[in-house]
Amino acid sequence: MGLIRVFQNGRLFKKMNVIENLMVSRHMRLKSNFFEAVFRFGRYPEEEKHAYAESMKMLEKLDLQKYVYEEAGKLPFGIQRKLEVARALCAQPSLLLLDEPVTGLNVEESNDMMDFVIKLRDEFDLTILLIEHTMRVVMSLCPNIVVIDHGETIAHGCAEDVRNDKKVIEAYLGVEDDAQN
Repeated sequence: MGLIRVFQNGRLFKKMNVIENLMVSRHMRLKSNFFEAVFRFGRYPEEEKHAYAESMKMLEKLDLQKYVYEEAGKLPFGIQRKLEVARALCAQPSLLLLDEPVTGLNVEESNDMMDFVIKLRDEFDLTILLIEHTMRVVMSLCPNIVVIDHGETIAHGCAEDVRNDKKVIEAYLGVEDDAQN
């Protein structure tokens, strides 16, 4: 249905190289049948060539081409996170769900990931649903924010409205309501 999720905890094929990780997502779009793929005949060779070319284009768009033949598991963690997103984009989603994309990243890597998400938003004509607990990231990236507490929506709107919402402050900053004292 066009929804692709990038998990909070990495799901790369660590022993495969970067281009192979991207091509995995492209394979779901191939029309070849099982036998064509196993015995490499019929449509498969041409589709594989096309998948490779499209994966290379994605690496270039995202400025990851210098890692093309490196083993995914040996890349710096911030690059692995970007590779996961690139792999998701190879599946051609209409909605990209990023589950805590800055988890485990230091401040510099987090800033880089934020720039990366802005690039995705601007260049891919893509709706991005971001689940994130780092408020600096949420407030910087999200034009529309929905805050959920214990499964219920407690606020929604722009960053300024959400930042000043009494329920958000109480739920996430532990400030008690004066009327309850």
